[in-house]
Amino acid sequence: MGSPSAFALLGCPVHHSPSPDLHNAWMRHYGLSAQYTAVECTADAESLEALLRRGTYAGVNLTTPLKETLIGRLDTLDEGARASRAVNTVVHRQGKLHGYNTDIGGFLDALTPSWHTPWCETDALILGAGGAARAVAVAAGAQGARSVQVLNRTANRARALVAEMRPTFPATRWVHAPHLEALTAHPMNSTPLVIDATSGAHSPWAHPSLLRPGHLWMDLSYWRDLSNWTELSQTHGVTLIDGTSMLLHQAARAFHHFTGVSPDLTIARRVLDELQSIQDSLD
Repeated sequence: MGSPSAFALLGCPVHHSPSPDLHNAWMRHYGLSAQYTAVECTADAESLEALLRRGTYAGVNLTTPLKETLIGRLDTLDEGARASRAVNTVVHRQGKLHGYNTDIGGFLDALTPSWHTPWCETDALILGAGGAARAVAVAAGAQGARSVQVLNRTANRARALVAEMRPTFPATRWVHAPHLEALTAHPMNSTPLVIDATSGAHSPWAHPSLLRPGHLWMDLSYWRDLSNWTELSQTHGVTLIDGTSMLLHQAARAFHHFTGVSPDLTIARRVLDELQSIQDSLD
């Protein structure tokens, strides 16, 4: 990479994100003249597209609430972005904007070591219906999940997501759950996969009554305090995965789109360990 290049994470909030630390560590390791920053951004679709087309950034990652903003405004989309209608990585290349969804592959990379039930026997529950939930839905459908339920605070968004997924992945049974009580009254299969794709400091749906022995609960947020859930998961015999692994894997895929380099994950893990040590020293 010749002249210095600028990359960024755009969204709100982003002040807590370790993404700049991860990407900049990789940039230094591979001798790339580039800088990655986090920028608070809630721009509308037109303004965001204009910003990216000016070429201020060679590439960006998009997080809440921007993942669905640029659909229909980019020059190309990869298959995952088209299917999910969500973009979390945009590369400015030769005057064109290319959109990708690295959440899909990042989710599967993070899940696979812990989830051993065949997908054709997997019943999944997705909490949330935003950009991250869309990526998980596409991943589950593409893998041939037996059934997927979607639960969201706004039932219409869950219903719309299910309606979009049905024709794309007809082998999967798609259902929108109207409310939490409907799930707790009729527990899922004995080995379901529960993915919390909600945003915010606290999950609005995390509920002990959803936990059953053999469940796997995956929280896609990498910055929530999950200490209470860790205790609950141990009590109920549930496997709990926080969002750190998916963060690393989706970031590595994005870095490859930005630079053409497949980065070493051990470097990123060391960075996260260092950040955690600093945080612990401040608590």
